[in-house]
Amino acid sequence: MGSLPRMSAIRRADRRNEWWVDFQYRYRRIRRKSPIQTRAATEEYERLIRSKFGEAVVRGQDPFLTGTMRFDAFVERWTKEYVLPRNRPSTAHTKKMNFEKYLLPAFGHLPLKSITSERIDLLRATLTRKGLAVKTVNNILCVLRTCLATAVRWNLLDVLPPTTMVPTPMPGYRFLTEEEVQRLVAATPFGYWRTFVTFLAHTGCRFGEAAALRWEDFVLEGNSPRVRIQRGVARGVLGATKNGRIRDIPLTPDVVAAITAFPRRSEYLFAYPDGSFPTPAGTLRQLHEFCERAYVKRISWHVLRHTFATTLTARKVHLRAVQMLLGHASIVMTCRYAHVSDGGLQEAVAVMPSLA
Repeated sequence: MGSLPRMSAIRRADRRNEWWVDFQYRYRRIRRKSPIQTRAATEEYERLIRSKFGEAVVRGQDPFLTGTMRFDAFVERWTKEYVLPRNRPSTAHTKKMNFEKYLLPAFGHLPLKSITSERIDLLRATLTRKGLAVKTVNNILCVLRTCLATAVRWNLLDVLPPTTMVPTPMPGYRFLTEEEVQRLVAATPFGYWRTFVTFLAHTGCRFGEAAALRWEDFVLEGNSPRVRIQRGVARGVLGATKNGRIRDIPLTPDVVAAITAFPRRSEYLFAYPDGSFPTPAGTLRQLHEFCERAYVKRISWHVLRHTFATTLTARKVHLRAVQMLLGHASIVMTCRYAHVSDGGLQEAVAVMPSLA
């Protein structure tokens, strides 16, 4: 039985005393900087490299070619084999724009193994200096990290370079008061638009989910009127909901009355006569007109979703219920709507039993 290879973690004085792996494999010298600068992490990095090399040999591949594929070539393959089969058209389009505008100009000509944490940090600093929003910069970095993580899984890259996001506080959001919602609905013309505004304000649905509703999705009779949200429209393309989940939302009497009085023009409630679907950008002008009539500051359609969630949490609806109604994949997203006042904290502590 052969002995285990000796670990070759070294600190290089010529590289600012950084930790590197330095060993022989099949008569070739392997020298690589450790992504994490400790002895233990460097030794683990060497074990990972040796394991990857061994797997390549078993598959009949040249172990020394790992990471030599250019980034632009890999992105083309990744888009076809990973992004398009798994992502909604709108998500795939956003990723495509991130690559074309930011990632390919920075890394397209480089081999995968040359995309280091140092280069990624430089990109982050460059994008920040250009004035891009923090959320935009972090979204670009997330796309890059997911792409490179796939390269690691496909054995085209040895190790995923650590990526540091731009620190950001929990984003704020706009919402309407209950009185503002009442004014907005009252200022919206009867028919199509009042039904649409009422539905969004009292269900918290995403715009695309409402646009994709069919009559068969509604149960309006009986004691539990509800609507089933099971699809959405993004960039004019009909598909699944944002996270692929189906959910049922109970309907308020106002929504039931609005839907019952709404004329049935096609299988889709809110589709246009030509069969196309409304879009947030294409209908924003109408919403702004309604806001002006109601003396409400201009909002986007998504603000009605924020308003629905904020109203529920303000009335002490359990966060888990709010999460299910909104269709959030994680309750972390829902928690941003939970605003607890000092009085609410006092009421919470008051339930503790006496120790006397």
